[in-house]
Amino acid sequence: MTSVSNQLAGGNLDTFRHAIERLDRSAYLSEGYYGRWLHGVELMLTESGLLASCAVEIRVRNLCGERIEESPAPQPVTRDYTATAEGSLRVLDHAPAFIIGEKVQAKNMSPAGHT
Repeated sequence: MTSVSNQLAGGNLDTFRHAIERLDRSAYLSEGYYGRWLHGVELMLTESGLLASCAVEIRVRNLCGERIEESPAPQPVTRDYTATAEGSLRVLDHAPAFIIGEKVQAKNMSPAGHT
């Protein structure tokens, strides 16, 4: 990984998925697959301090002919993520509640955010 991708991902393979899961519910459902990817990366870039929060909107408006000066990006945030195990696997303290292939019944819930 490059230093930028290390900074962005924090060394944790689940960071990108977590960013997508924290998107606004309506955006998650309406933006489509690659729209979610795009917004997830934007969220990671702004949270890591590699991109100012309004930079994407300003760049889009500049591409449409407006001339708006972009704010400088804040100082990058350094996080200390420690990988839990090889890849994204983790060691469990207790046996799983269900086994592979076991039938389960899900609750009909609609929480805020990604479902």
